[in-house]
Amino acid sequence: MSELALTAALTGISTLATGIDADATEIRVAAGDGDLKFPALAEGDFNWIKITQGANSEVVKAYWREHDVFRVIRGQQCTAARSFTTGATITVLTTALALANVAASRPPSVSADKGDADATLVANVDETTVRWATTLTANRTVTLSTTGAVNGNKFRIVRTGLGAYTLAVGGLKTIANSTAAFVDVEYNGSAWVLTGYGAL
Repeated sequence: MSELALTAALTGISTLATGIDADATEIRVAAGDGDLKFPALAEGDFNWIKITQGANSEVVKAYWREHDVFRVIRGQQCTAARSFTTGATITVLTTALALANVAASRPPSVSADKGDADATLVANVDETTVRWATTLTANRTVTLSTTGAVNGNKFRIVRTGLGAYTLAVGGLKTIANSTAAFVDVEYNGSAWVLTGYGAL
């Protein structure tokens, strides 16, 4: 078999249509789910699929699919081949949404000093650590944009420039005047939330 390439599923959740024993190399999902919820597997493609039933689970490598039937390599990722009965849960471990979130996420990076100014931060555009190192001469505001943000995006806002004024972060936390501190925020899929704060 040639080298395989990981393919993302659409939603990738179904159930086992017929039971299998530990030697089976084909699995069948619920009628119609194959084409509706899983991608086509061209030559060289594969999906990681997890089969779960009660306390038992197994990861298999699906390398071929025709409608609702997959051909699989059993007992992958340090799991053992097991028997499962009709109705066991079938879940693809890599979905299109998960890959989109990874692709959209900017790797960790540090900004230049934002100076004595307000700023609007945009996930996957601005650096993940954003610095205010200049003495503030007025109360300043950090606005957290939701444009393009995906679940898991993060910012750390760091204030080391002092001055008798505050730095307000997204309506979530205000760094007091004359205080060196950091604020951590994370996007939960619908809003930015406060996840950390500390003095420096």
